[in-house]
Amino acid sequence: MLKKIKFVGDMSLNIISSFIPVIVLQLIVYPIVSRTASGENYGLMISMYSLISLVGGTLGGELNNIRLLKDHEYNEKGLSGDFNLLLIIYSFLIVIVMFIGTWYIQKEIHIINTFFIFIITICTMVTNYLNVAFRLKLNYKAILVNKLLNSLGYIIGMGLFFLTSYWEFIFLAGEIVTLIYISANTDLLKEPIKKTKLFKNTLADSTLLECSGAFLRAMTYADKILLFPLLGGGAVSIYYTATLFGKIITMGINPINTVVLSYLAKMKKIKTSTFKYIFSVATVVCILGYFICVFISEPILTVLFPQWASEAVKYVPITTLGICIFTLCTILTPLTLKFCSIYWQMIINGLSFVVFIVVSYILLKTNGLMGFCTGVTISYLSRLCLMMFVFKKYIIN
Repeated sequence: MLKKIKFVGDMSLNIISSFIPVIVLQLIVYPIVSRTASGENYGLMISMYSLISLVGGTLGGELNNIRLLKDHEYNEKGLSGDFNLLLIIYSFLIVIVMFIGTWYIQKEIHIINTFFIFIITICTMVTNYLNVAFRLKLNYKAILVNKLLNSLGYIIGMGLFFLTSYWEFIFLAGEIVTLIYISANTDLLKEPIKKTKLFKNTLADSTLLECSGAFLRAMTYADKILLFPLLGGGAVSIYYTATLFGKIITMGINPINTVVLSYLAKMKKIKTSTFKYIFSVATVVCILGYFICVFISEPILTVLFPQWASEAVKYVPITTLGICIFTLCTILTPLTLKFCSIYWQMIINGLSFVVFIVVSYILLKTNGLMGFCTGVTISYLSRLCLMMFVFKKYIIN
């Protein structure tokens, strides 16, 4: 009973922790910045930060999961190392990928802006990884403090933006404040930068999970990255506004997953009845979330983003449907990480991403932004179908 109470308490703390920066960024910082920036520049900021979250968030987040899943093995064998070496390797990879991505979106390279983008992405990766120290100890109070400081950093960064006109300061300040707090409260960065006998295996698993995570996160962030070069910043601004509440739901669900995976890491098997219960509850939550988002979107968007609300509202039903399906998949993801072969995770995310690119691009060309939104929803549905096939094969049977 005490374990169940602690689990619910940890999940509640993690949800609150994740919602604080989301609320500050999505409902305070973004609306205020949008009032002073043109639709094109605002769309560029959204697209570039999507790329930062895709690259930095994937590399750091999946390394976090690998550390969580393998920490017991390292402790059993008395080994320390590998992970800081991987952070250095990934930092060089970030510079290459972000240079190409920045050029793809902007069609040009500005030295100062690009340098800031490199630093923000590397900090994002490092903070996403270091957060595992709190997860290993199930210390969700520390995560709450961390997120509060992260939000404070966004506010400070917004002030720097108004002083300098560099939107990069918003995210740079948030990441630096977070990095300082985590570094002061963990010893992970003090671990030796060396290979252990587990390095080869850890690198292989990490590579698979990073690729799988990249495909998954791409379905969350690639929409803005693809739209900017094809339809311009104005379309990105409208699309982002239409997906606002759906994205908030997704961001609220992600912390549930981190708690679930932290506890699943200590389990060796799961009952079929438990899986069915999780799926049923998740489905009900997503259905309720859909109707709530559709109902409240128009009045709230009119207040937050009056310049785009009237255009964005007509896309809300289809974008929210897609995001709710994606959220259902996200809730089920920890089960595939723990109880299914890691290769299936790669296959599910890879095939879903291919459907996302092909279908969304074709429908965009034939039906514009509405076609693109429909294509995104179809790709999320294909992901759910693939996951249910794998669950039937590995868990239910």
